[in-house]
Amino acid sequence: MCYASVDYLIRPVEILAEVARIVLSGGPFVCSFSNRCFPTIVEQYFWLAEGWSDVCSERRTPSDHDGDPLFAVWAYQLHGAPSMAGSR
Repeated sequence: MCYASVDYLIRPVEILAEVARIVLSGGPFVCSFSNRCFPTIVEQYFWLAEGWSDVCSERRTPSDHDGDPLFAVWAYQLHGAPSMAGSR
């Protein structure tokens, strides 16, 4: 899980590709944050990184919550995700 920091990554696509390489086959990875404008961007990061399937996002706090909202975006590692070892 990556909490409240994915929006600060300089190379998020490369990071998510590396995470896909090391997460167990079919395993989930969750990114959560409070930025209201960010869920669709993080979804795009997962798709661009490859190695992920079933990308989903959801607001996790009730709509009547007074504080900052909590959003989560998650995906599942594809079987045999591409290795980044040769691209470094």
